Order: sequence, then structure tokens, then C-alpha cells
Amino acid sequence: MGLSIERDLGFSTRHRLSVWAEASRLAGSIPDAALLLDRLTREDPSAIRLSPR
Repeated sequence: MGLSIERDLGFSTRHRLSVWAEASRLAGSIPDAALLLDRLTREDPSAIRLSPR
């Protein structure tokens, strides 16, 4: 039995998936990544310069 993936049709973002992935690794979870990206974007919109691995 495999892990299924569900698409969230209501999700929208201004960040690339690679930025979300890196932020999630740094923050430890997707919800914490959302907080991190929100805070960084509010403080300095050009601060989102996370590089994909």
C-alpha cells in the first residue's frame, strides 16, 4: 500500500515549490515553513533567496 498524495485546489503561493521545500527543511515542518516565509516576506520581500538542494 503506497502513500497517496492529495492536491489542495485552494492552495496558492507566490513562492516556488523549491523555496517551500527548503523552508520546510529549515523550519522542520510545512506549517512552520509557512510562518517562516510569511515573516521573511513581511520583513523584506527580497529576502526569500533560499536555494534548492
